[in-house]
Amino acid sequence: MSSQDGDYWLMPLREDSDENQRSTISSLTWNTYSFSSWSSLPQSASKRRRILVAAFVLFLLLLVIIVLLARRNSTETSVINAPPTLTVGSWNVMCEDDEWSESWGPPVEKSLCEANKTECTKLRREREWRVLEEALDLDVIALQEAEDGFFELQPEDSVWEVAAMSGQCSLLVRRGGEWSVLEVFNLEIADMTGCDFAPAVALSRGDDTEKIVFSSVHVQASVSDMDSWYEEAAKVISAAGVAHTYPISIIGGDFNHNASSASSLPEGWGISAPHTMLSDGTSQHQDGWMGSFDQFFHSSSSSDLRLTTKAIVRGFMPKSVEGFEQGGNVVERAQFRSLKENSELWFDATFEFVGGEKIVPDSSPVSDAMSDHLLTISIIYV
Repeated sequence: MSSQDGDYWLMPLREDSDENQRSTISSLTWNTYSFSSWSSLPQSASKRRRILVAAFVLFLLLLVIIVLLARRNSTETSVINAPPTLTVGSWNVMCEDDEWSESWGPPVEKSLCEANKTECTKLRREREWRVLEEALDLDVIALQEAEDGFFELQPEDSVWEVAAMSGQCSLLVRRGGEWSVLEVFNLEIADMTGCDFAPAVALSRGDDTEKIVFSSVHVQASVSDMDSWYEEAAKVISAAGVAHTYPISIIGGDFNHNASSASSLPEGWGISAPHTMLSDGTSQHQDGWMGSFDQFFHSSSSSDLRLTTKAIVRGFMPKSVEGFEQGGNVVERAQFRSLKENSELWFDATFEFVGGEKIVPDSSPVSDAMSDHLLTISIIYV
Protein backbone atom coordinates (compact mmCIF):
# COMPACT_ATOMS: atom_id res chain seq x y z
CA MET A 1 0.00 0.00 0.00
CA SER A 2 1.44 3.37 -0.90
CA SER A 3 1.00 6.65 0.95
CA GLN A 4 1.30 10.38 -0.06
CA ASP A 5 2.73 13.17 2.09
CA GLY A 6 3.13 16.61 0.47
CA ASP A 7 5.61 16.32 -2.40
CA TYR A 8 6.85 12.87 -1.43
CA TRP A 9 5.57 9.56 -2.80
CA LEU A 10 6.51 6.57 -0.58
CA MET A 11 6.71 3.10 -2.15
CA PRO A 12 6.84 -0.14 -0.02
CA LEU A 13 9.86 -2.40 -0.43
CA ARG A 14 9.34 -5.76 -2.02
CA GLU A 15 10.35 -8.84 -0.05
CA ASP A 16 13.15 -9.81 -2.39
CA SER A 17 16.89 -10.40 -2.45
CA ASP A 18 19.30 -7.88 -0.92
CA GLU A 19 20.35 -6.79 -4.37
CA ASN A 20 16.77 -6.13 -5.43
CA GLN A 21 16.08 -4.25 -2.20
CA ARG A 22 19.15 -2.04 -2.75
CA SER A 23 17.87 -1.34 -6.28
CA THR A 24 14.43 -0.51 -4.95
CA ILE A 25 15.88 1.75 -2.24
CA SER A 26 17.85 3.56 -4.92
CA SER A 27 14.64 3.95 -6.96
CA LEU A 28 12.82 5.17 -3.88
CA THR A 29 15.47 7.82 -3.23
CA TRP A 30 15.24 9.01 -6.84
CA ASN A 31 11.44 9.21 -6.80
CA THR A 32 11.44 11.01 -3.44
CA TYR A 33 13.12 14.00 -5.14
CA SER A 34 11.42 13.56 -8.49
CA PHE A 35 10.27 17.19 -8.65
CA SER A 36 13.81 18.49 -8.63
CA SER A 37 15.54 15.76 -10.59
CA TRP A 38 16.29 14.91 -14.19
CA SER A 39 13.63 12.19 -14.17
CA SER A 40 11.10 14.88 -15.11
CA LEU A 41 12.97 15.48 -18.39
CA PRO A 42 12.84 13.16 -21.37
CA GLN A 43 15.05 10.17 -20.90
CA SER A 44 16.86 10.72 -24.20
CA ALA A 45 20.08 12.70 -23.70
CA SER A 46 19.78 14.30 -27.14
CA LYS A 47 16.32 15.57 -26.33
CA ARG A 48 17.55 17.02 -23.04
CA ARG A 49 20.39 18.79 -24.86
CA ARG A 50 17.98 20.28 -27.41
CA ILE A 51 15.75 21.58 -24.64
CA LEU A 52 18.74 23.06 -22.80
CA VAL A 53 19.96 24.78 -25.97
CA ALA A 54 16.49 26.18 -26.69
CA ALA A 55 16.17 27.41 -23.12
CA PHE A 56 19.59 29.07 -23.30
CA VAL A 57 18.71 30.83 -26.58
CA LEU A 58 15.45 32.11 -25.09
CA PHE A 59 17.36 33.37 -22.06
CA LEU A 60 19.80 35.27 -24.29
CA LEU A 61 16.94 36.84 -26.27
CA LEU A 62 15.25 37.92 -23.05
CA LEU A 63 18.52 39.41 -21.81
CA VAL A 64 18.98 41.39 -25.06
CA ILE A 65 15.42 42.77 -24.80
CA ILE A 66 16.00 43.84 -21.18
CA VAL A 67 19.26 45.61 -22.11
CA LEU A 68 17.63 47.44 -25.05
CA LEU A 69 14.71 48.60 -22.91
CA ALA A 70 17.08 49.77 -20.20
CA ARG A 71 19.11 51.77 -22.72
CA ARG A 72 16.00 53.39 -24.19
CA ASN A 73 14.69 54.35 -20.75
CA SER A 74 18.11 55.66 -19.82
CA THR A 75 18.21 57.81 -22.98
CA GLU A 76 14.73 59.19 -22.38
CA THR A 77 15.57 59.96 -18.76
CA SER A 78 18.80 61.69 -19.73
CA VAL A 79 16.92 63.93 -22.20
CA ILE A 80 14.30 64.83 -19.63
CA ASN A 81 16.78 65.34 -16.79
CA ALA A 82 19.52 66.96 -18.85
CA PRO A 83 20.37 70.50 -17.73
CA PRO A 84 18.99 73.13 -20.11
CA THR A 85 21.42 74.86 -22.45
CA LEU A 86 19.59 78.19 -22.19
CA THR A 87 16.28 79.53 -20.89
CA VAL A 88 14.76 82.41 -22.84
CA GLY A 89 11.63 84.48 -22.37
CA SER A 90 9.40 86.79 -24.35
CA TRP A 91 6.87 89.29 -23.04
CA ASN A 92 4.80 92.06 -24.55
CA VAL A 93 4.61 94.27 -21.48
CA MET A 94 1.94 96.53 -23.05
CA CYS A 95 2.69 100.14 -23.87
CA GLU A 96 0.65 102.96 -22.41
CA ASP A 97 -1.11 103.78 -25.69
CA ASP A 98 -2.49 100.25 -25.95
CA GLU A 99 -3.35 100.19 -22.28
CA TRP A 100 -5.89 103.00 -22.69
CA SER A 101 -6.85 102.36 -26.32
CA GLU A 102 -10.58 102.67 -26.95
CA SER A 103 -10.45 99.89 -29.53
CA TRP A 104 -8.48 97.19 -27.69
CA GLY A 105 -7.41 98.39 -24.26
CA PRO A 106 -8.30 96.11 -21.30
CA PRO A 107 -11.86 97.17 -20.43
CA VAL A 108 -11.86 96.23 -16.75
CA GLU A 109 -8.72 98.24 -16.00
CA LYS A 110 -10.03 101.18 -18.01
CA SER A 111 -13.19 101.11 -15.93
CA LEU A 112 -11.31 100.86 -12.64
CA CYS A 113 -8.64 103.43 -13.43
CA GLU A 114 -10.46 106.07 -15.41
CA ALA A 115 -9.75 108.73 -12.76
CA ASN A 116 -6.19 107.62 -11.98
CA LYS A 117 -4.53 106.33 -15.14
CA THR A 118 -0.99 107.44 -14.28
CA GLU A 119 -0.94 105.62 -10.95
CA CYS A 120 -2.49 102.47 -12.44
CA THR A 121 0.14 102.36 -15.19
CA LYS A 122 2.92 102.82 -12.62
CA LEU A 123 1.60 100.01 -10.41
CA ARG A 124 1.20 97.71 -13.42
CA ARG A 125 4.78 98.26 -14.54
CA GLU A 126 6.12 97.77 -11.03
CA ARG A 127 4.38 94.40 -10.91
CA GLU A 128 5.95 93.45 -14.25
CA TRP A 129 9.43 94.33 -13.01
CA ARG A 130 8.81 92.34 -9.84
CA VAL A 131 7.96 89.27 -11.93
CA LEU A 132 11.08 89.74 -14.07
CA GLU A 133 13.33 90.15 -11.05
CA GLU A 134 11.91 86.96 -9.53
CA ALA A 135 12.29 84.92 -12.73
CA LEU A 136 15.44 83.21 -11.53
CA ASP A 137 15.42 80.57 -14.26
CA LEU A 138 15.62 83.07 -17.14
CA ASP A 139 18.95 83.83 -18.86
CA VAL A 140 17.71 86.33 -21.46
CA ILE A 141 14.34 87.86 -22.31
CA ALA A 142 12.86 89.61 -25.34
CA LEU A 143 10.49 92.47 -24.61
CA GLN A 144 7.94 94.17 -26.83
CA GLU A 145 6.14 97.49 -26.24
CA ALA A 146 8.76 98.32 -23.61
CA GLU A 147 8.85 102.10 -23.77
CA ASP A 148 10.91 104.64 -21.82
CA GLY A 149 8.38 104.80 -18.99
CA PHE A 150 8.77 101.08 -18.45
CA PHE A 151 12.55 101.27 -18.05
CA GLU A 152 12.30 104.29 -15.76
CA LEU A 153 10.83 101.93 -13.16
CA GLN A 154 13.55 99.29 -13.47
CA PRO A 155 14.96 98.68 -9.96
CA GLU A 156 18.41 100.13 -9.29
CA ASP A 157 19.69 96.73 -8.19
CA SER A 158 18.03 94.92 -11.09
CA VAL A 159 19.41 91.55 -12.15
CA TRP A 160 18.83 92.56 -15.79
CA GLU A 161 21.00 94.52 -18.18
CA VAL A 162 19.60 95.99 -21.38
CA ALA A 163 21.82 94.43 -24.03
CA ALA A 164 20.07 95.60 -27.21
CA MET A 165 17.18 97.84 -28.15
CA SER A 166 15.32 99.13 -31.19
CA GLY A 167 12.31 101.29 -30.42
CA GLN A 168 10.00 99.31 -28.17
CA CYS A 169 11.74 95.97 -28.83
CA SER A 170 14.58 95.13 -26.48
CA LEU A 171 16.68 92.28 -25.10
CA LEU A 172 17.64 91.88 -21.46
CA VAL A 173 20.49 89.61 -20.34
CA ARG A 174 20.98 88.46 -16.75
CA ARG A 175 23.84 90.19 -14.97
CA GLY A 176 26.47 87.80 -13.67
CA GLY A 177 24.83 84.87 -15.44
CA GLU A 178 26.45 81.98 -17.28
CA TRP A 179 25.91 83.60 -20.67
CA SER A 180 27.85 86.60 -21.94
CA VAL A 181 27.18 88.86 -24.91
CA LEU A 182 29.61 88.41 -27.79
CA GLU A 183 27.97 90.69 -30.31
CA VAL A 184 24.98 93.02 -30.71
CA PHE A 185 23.35 93.68 -34.08
CA ASN A 186 20.07 94.64 -35.73
CA LEU A 187 18.22 92.37 -38.13
CA GLU A 188 16.32 94.14 -40.92
CA ILE A 189 13.20 92.01 -40.66
CA ALA A 190 10.18 93.51 -42.45
CA ASP A 191 6.69 94.28 -41.16
CA MET A 192 7.64 95.17 -37.62
CA THR A 193 5.63 97.43 -35.33
CA GLY A 194 7.05 99.61 -32.58
CA CYS A 195 10.64 98.96 -33.66
CA ASP A 196 12.63 99.67 -36.83
CA PHE A 197 14.76 96.55 -36.55
CA ALA A 198 14.77 93.27 -34.68
CA PRO A 199 17.47 93.72 -32.01
CA ALA A 200 19.65 90.64 -31.63
CA VAL A 201 22.45 89.42 -29.37
CA ALA A 202 24.98 86.66 -29.87
CA LEU A 203 25.50 84.81 -26.60
CA SER A 204 28.18 82.36 -25.51
CA ARG A 205 28.85 80.24 -22.46
CA GLY A 206 32.07 78.83 -21.08
CA ASP A 207 34.81 78.43 -23.68
CA ASP A 208 32.61 79.80 -26.49
CA THR A 209 31.77 76.32 -27.76
CA GLU A 210 28.10 77.05 -27.05
CA LYS A 211 26.83 79.97 -29.10
CA ILE A 212 23.28 81.16 -29.67
CA VAL A 213 21.66 84.16 -31.35
CA PHE A 214 18.49 85.51 -29.77
CA SER A 215 16.29 88.26 -31.20
CA SER A 216 13.11 90.16 -30.31
CA VAL A 217 10.31 90.87 -32.81
CA HIS A 218 6.87 92.46 -32.84
CA VAL A 219 5.13 91.58 -36.09
CA GLN A 220 2.43 93.78 -37.55
CA ALA A 221 -1.09 92.40 -37.23
CA SER A 222 -1.76 93.45 -40.83
CA VAL A 223 0.58 90.82 -42.28
CA SER A 224 -1.62 88.56 -44.39
CA ASP A 225 0.85 85.79 -45.28
CA MET A 226 2.81 84.52 -42.30
CA ASP A 227 4.39 81.72 -44.35
CA SER A 228 6.15 84.39 -46.42
CA TRP A 229 7.08 86.35 -43.30
CA TYR A 230 8.77 83.33 -41.72
CA GLU A 231 10.55 82.63 -45.01
CA GLU A 232 11.87 86.20 -45.27
CA ALA A 233 12.94 86.27 -41.62
CA ALA A 234 14.95 83.08 -42.15
CA LYS A 235 16.59 84.63 -45.21
CA VAL A 236 17.57 87.73 -43.20
CA ILE A 237 19.26 85.51 -40.62
CA SER A 238 21.09 83.65 -43.39
CA ALA A 239 22.10 86.81 -45.26
CA ALA A 240 23.50 88.34 -42.08
CA GLY A 241 25.88 85.41 -41.81
CA VAL A 242 24.49 84.56 -38.41
CA ALA A 243 23.75 80.94 -39.26
CA HIS A 244 27.37 80.28 -40.25
CA THR A 245 28.82 81.70 -37.04
CA TYR A 246 26.21 80.68 -34.52
CA PRO A 247 24.63 77.23 -34.79
CA ILE A 248 21.35 78.16 -33.08
CA SER A 249 19.07 81.11 -33.92
CA ILE A 250 15.94 81.90 -31.90
CA ILE A 251 13.46 84.73 -32.49
CA GLY A 252 11.09 85.39 -29.63
CA GLY A 253 8.24 87.85 -29.65
CA ASP A 254 4.68 88.89 -30.25
CA PHE A 255 3.93 87.57 -33.74
CA ASN A 256 0.35 88.93 -33.71
CA HIS A 257 -0.76 85.75 -35.48
CA ASN A 258 -1.73 82.37 -34.13
CA ALA A 259 1.07 79.81 -34.15
CA SER A 260 -1.18 77.53 -36.21
CA SER A 261 -1.50 80.15 -38.97
CA ALA A 262 1.75 78.93 -40.53
CA SER A 263 1.04 76.16 -43.03
CA SER A 264 4.70 75.70 -43.97
CA LEU A 265 8.05 76.79 -42.55
CA PRO A 266 11.54 77.19 -44.02
CA GLU A 267 13.62 74.03 -43.97
CA GLY A 268 15.39 73.60 -40.65
CA TRP A 269 13.08 76.02 -38.82
CA GLY A 270 10.33 75.40 -36.31
CA ILE A 271 7.87 77.16 -34.01
CA SER A 272 7.49 76.53 -30.29
CA ALA A 273 4.42 77.85 -28.49
CA PRO A 274 3.03 77.03 -25.04
CA HIS A 275 -0.03 75.13 -23.89
CA THR A 276 -2.09 77.26 -21.49
CA MET A 277 -5.31 77.00 -19.51
CA LEU A 278 -6.68 79.79 -21.72
CA SER A 279 -7.37 77.59 -24.76
CA ASP A 280 -3.60 77.48 -25.34
CA GLY A 281 -3.68 81.23 -25.87
CA THR A 282 -1.18 83.84 -24.74
CA SER A 283 -3.26 86.90 -25.66
CA GLN A 284 -6.79 87.76 -26.71
CA HIS A 285 -7.69 89.10 -30.11
CA GLN A 286 -9.89 92.19 -30.02
CA ASP A 287 -12.62 90.04 -31.59
CA GLY A 288 -12.70 87.99 -28.40
CA TRP A 289 -10.83 84.74 -29.16
CA MET A 290 -7.63 83.57 -27.47
CA GLY A 291 -4.62 83.08 -29.73
CA SER A 292 -1.12 81.68 -29.39
CA PHE A 293 0.49 84.94 -30.50
CA ASP A 294 3.67 84.74 -28.40
CA GLN A 295 6.08 82.19 -29.86
CA PHE A 296 9.69 81.21 -30.51
CA PHE A 297 10.79 80.81 -34.13
CA HIS A 298 13.98 78.78 -34.12
CA SER A 299 16.62 77.13 -36.27
CA SER A 300 19.55 74.87 -35.50
CA SER A 301 22.32 73.17 -37.43
CA SER A 302 21.82 70.25 -35.04
CA SER A 303 18.81 67.95 -35.10
CA ASP A 304 19.16 67.56 -31.33
CA LEU A 305 17.63 70.97 -30.54
CA ARG A 306 14.62 70.68 -28.22
CA LEU A 307 12.43 73.47 -26.82
CA THR A 308 10.01 73.11 -23.93
CA THR A 309 7.77 76.18 -23.87
CA LYS A 310 5.38 77.37 -21.18
CA ALA A 311 3.55 80.56 -20.23
CA ILE A 312 3.07 82.23 -16.86
CA VAL A 313 -0.64 82.83 -16.33
CA ARG A 314 -0.37 85.82 -14.04
CA GLY A 315 -1.69 89.36 -14.22
CA PHE A 316 -3.54 88.74 -17.47
CA MET A 317 -5.77 91.54 -18.79
CA PRO A 318 -8.23 90.38 -21.49
CA LYS A 319 -9.45 92.74 -24.20
CA SER A 320 -13.03 91.42 -24.23
CA VAL A 321 -14.91 90.91 -20.95
CA GLU A 322 -18.62 90.21 -20.57
CA GLY A 323 -20.56 93.24 -19.37
CA PHE A 324 -17.80 95.77 -20.11
CA GLU A 325 -17.62 98.26 -22.94
CA GLN A 326 -15.22 97.64 -25.80
CA GLY A 327 -15.00 99.73 -28.94
CA GLY A 328 -18.06 101.73 -27.94
CA ASN A 329 -20.28 98.68 -27.30
CA VAL A 330 -21.02 96.63 -24.20
CA VAL A 331 -19.86 93.04 -24.67
CA GLU A 332 -22.79 90.69 -24.05
CA ARG A 333 -21.00 87.38 -24.48
CA ALA A 334 -17.31 86.67 -23.88
CA GLN A 335 -14.88 84.06 -22.59
CA PHE A 336 -14.01 86.24 -19.59
CA ARG A 337 -15.95 87.58 -16.64
CA SER A 338 -14.74 89.88 -13.88
CA LEU A 339 -16.45 88.79 -10.64
CA LYS A 340 -16.59 89.55 -6.91
CA GLU A 341 -16.16 93.31 -7.28
CA ASN A 342 -13.44 92.78 -9.90
CA SER A 343 -11.28 90.80 -7.49
CA GLU A 344 -11.43 87.64 -9.64
CA LEU A 345 -11.09 86.97 -13.36
CA TRP A 346 -12.86 83.89 -14.73
CA PHE A 347 -12.51 82.09 -18.07
CA ASP A 348 -14.74 79.72 -20.00
CA ALA A 349 -13.70 78.59 -23.47
CA THR A 350 -17.34 77.84 -24.36
CA PHE A 351 -18.61 81.37 -23.46
CA GLU A 352 -21.42 79.69 -21.47
CA PHE A 353 -20.34 79.78 -17.78
CA VAL A 354 -22.56 76.87 -16.82
CA GLY A 355 -20.00 74.73 -15.01
CA GLY A 356 -16.92 74.66 -17.25
CA GLU A 357 -15.51 77.99 -16.11
CA LYS A 358 -12.31 78.38 -14.07
CA ILE A 359 -10.60 81.18 -12.24
CA VAL A 360 -7.53 82.71 -13.89
CA PRO A 361 -4.86 82.51 -11.17
CA ASP A 362 -3.11 85.63 -9.87
CA SER A 363 -5.09 87.83 -12.25
CA SER A 364 -7.30 90.00 -10.07
CA PRO A 365 -8.12 93.11 -12.14
CA VAL A 366 -7.88 95.17 -8.95
CA SER A 367 -4.51 94.01 -7.63
CA ASP A 368 -2.69 91.84 -10.20
CA ALA A 369 -3.15 93.47 -13.62
CA MET A 370 0.03 93.56 -15.72
CA SER A 371 -0.39 92.94 -19.45
CA ASP A 372 -2.69 91.66 -22.17
CA HIS A 373 0.02 89.12 -23.05
CA LEU A 374 1.42 86.26 -20.97
CA LEU A 375 5.09 85.97 -20.16
CA THR A 376 6.24 83.07 -22.37
CA ILE A 377 9.31 81.00 -21.47
CA SER A 378 11.20 78.39 -23.48
CA ILE A 379 13.71 75.99 -21.99
CA ILE A 380 16.23 75.01 -24.66
CA TYR A 381 18.10 71.71 -24.76
CA VAL A 382 20.83 70.87 -27.25
